[in-house]
Amino acid sequence: MSELRRVEIPTPSPLLAGRSLERRYESIEMPLEQFKAAGKSVGASVTSSYIAILLATYADYHRHRGVSHGTLSMAVPVDLRKNKGHTENNMVGVAFLAAPLTSKDLGTRIRTVHQFLRDSRSSGMVQVLPALADFLPLVPPPLLSAFVRRMSAAIDVVPSSMPGVLRPAYVAGAEIISCLAFGPRGNSGCISSLMSHDTTCTLNVHLDPAAVSDLPAFADLLLRNTQELLRLASS
Repeated sequence: MSELRRVEIPTPSPLLAGRSLERRYESIEMPLEQFKAAGKSVGASVTSSYIAILLATYADYHRHRGVSHGTLSMAVPVDLRKNKGHTENNMVGVAFLAAPLTSKDLGTRIRTVHQFLRDSRSSGMVQVLPALADFLPLVPPPLLSAFVRRMSAAIDVVPSSMPGVLRPAYVAGAEIISCLAFGPRGNSGCISSLMSHDTTCTLNVHLDPAAVSDLPAFADLLLRNTQELLRLASS
């Protein structure tokens, strides 16, 4: 299969170039242990499986719209901490990638994403980004705002993940049965999030309908690819 490529300046898919102030939301709930087992079945992490679902869904969506070539631009947060047990500082960089919109086996796609993330953690291009945060307060707000909007407009998808409470939790005696996380989209086409809670996890997407105009088709493809991933756990 074609490899994922790191890029310095992302180039968005023409199909997803539309931007608006409208917003749409989709969410899929899954058993957490089954989701973890699916990734382990192909030697990969939960994060790799999650990103692979998004890539597969967008590749299928492009074919649904009659586009069989090109790339998807994605900004992937990368944990740069050497010691994962040290949580005093949040060392997160960003890897911009161009993902080929081709049809391929989901297990192979997951392994490719997993290798990409491993390579990115040692990439100088990724590691330099957290240092830029020290200089951002010196940039005039109008210039910074224009830069952020221009950069985010070039990104089709931003995936993120966060751990929830891995036990039953209650508010005023009522049990919390599910947690949904929808991040701010900015000027990108979509921001997605994976959030766990007790024995479940949810895959949530915050979409710009100007970028993804056929929302029912996209939601159906997202569900199909999620179900395909879960089947790996029992294969």
